Amino acid sequence: MSLTTTLNAQQPAAGLPITLALQAIANTVSDDNNLVTVGIGTTATNVAPGTFAALAHFQECDINDPFADTAVQVARFQFAAGTKYVQNDQINATKYLRLDSDFAAGKYLWAVVFSTPVPSGTDVVRAHSSSYLII
Repeated sequence: MSLTTTLNAQQPAAGLPITLALQAIANTVSDDNNLVTVGIGTTATNVAPGTFAALAHFQECDINDPFADTAVQVARFQFAAGTKYVQNDQINATKYLRLDSDFAAGKYLWAVVFSTPVPSGTDVVRAHSSSYLII
């Protein structure tokens, strides 16, 4: 199984809104392990979050939440011996993000993936992108 997560962020100048493009791709996983919750999280430091609790703020950013301006999910399935397997599960989302108390200058943005529908507490981050420092 491979899982990749990328976050492209463009902020023209300090204090201006950020244009985000998020992508998460999972390949060859069981139906129980595909992309469940994908979103944008923030941390106070440039240390990759290991759990949901490590995030200062989290906002789902996929087809299940209106936070994303656009979101598309494409999944290909295969059946073998009565079991459904995901061959490829991909989410692409975009967001024009205005700065506020949750997304403020000095915080780090991450695209993150969780295995649970409503992540909380000690839920492990399955994958994360490189960070982006909000200016």
